[in-house]
Amino acid sequence: MYEPPPTSTAWATSWRREPSLGFVDAGLVVELSPRDQRNCVLPFHAIAQGDGERAADLMLNNAPQHACVDAAPFREGMRNLVQQARFGPDGSFNLKALHIGHVLMQVTSLVRLHHVKIDPAFTSLVMAIGVLEGLGRQLDPDLDLFSVAMPLLLKSPHLRDAVRSASTLN
Repeated sequence: MYEPPPTSTAWATSWRREPSLGFVDAGLVVELSPRDQRNCVLPFHAIAQGDGERAADLMLNNAPQHACVDAAPFREGMRNLVQQARFGPDGSFNLKALHIGHVLMQVTSLVRLHHVKIDPAFTSLVMAIGVLEGLGRQLDPDLDLFSVAMPLLLKSPHLRDAVRSASTLN
């Protein structure tokens, strides 16, 4: 059983109590406009469906600007990244096998390599996800992130509509 260091008396007395609810402040605050929310959730939705090429297309189409002269290598890189990241049973994304921070660094490398500019708010969101990954890994490494996150993301009516309309475009 874990014993906290003697210097953290508040923690030492509180950790032995009955389960309680706590809040984690990742230290990052991002307010996304409805357009930015849509532009963030659609690539995540494509990734959750295992479609890295679609995620790349969405990132290219929604980039504030880009100088990507050949989208094919970017699309291929995203496809390979998504395929390699699906380590869980039945192709799920679980924290035991998936290191989100590493995957997101690969995405940012692809974006940089292919000259696709992403919104700074998206970058902050990516950083917050990386910070929360460590906490999630400690609490439940078997958690399938997308099976939990997608229903929550899709509760927003305009995001649900965006995914629905994007699906009908295919």
